[in-house]
Amino acid sequence: MLSNNPPDMTVTLGEVTASLNDWMKDHPVIATEKEAREAKELIDRAKLGIKDMEDEREVKVKPLNQQVQEINKYYRPSRDLIQKVLY
Repeated sequence: MLSNNPPDMTVTLGEVTASLNDWMKDHPVIATEKEAREAKELIDRAKLGIKDMEDEREVKVKPLNQQVQEINKYYRPSRDLIQKVLY
């Protein structure tokens, strides 16, 4: 069964990393303008991949962080009160 979901960004970023590593093995030094352009393209792709992965992660983490804040808000007054008594 095929899905219309985009690929997991960790997989995509792993592929970008592999491409960049492979390119760097063949080009330990950037000696030409062509190589500089190729390097820039790979670097830009990697930076965009990081941004996309962080965006994907944020969507998943934000509701969880909100839940943690609510839980902490519930327990904090009791904890703070007993700490005032103890200390």
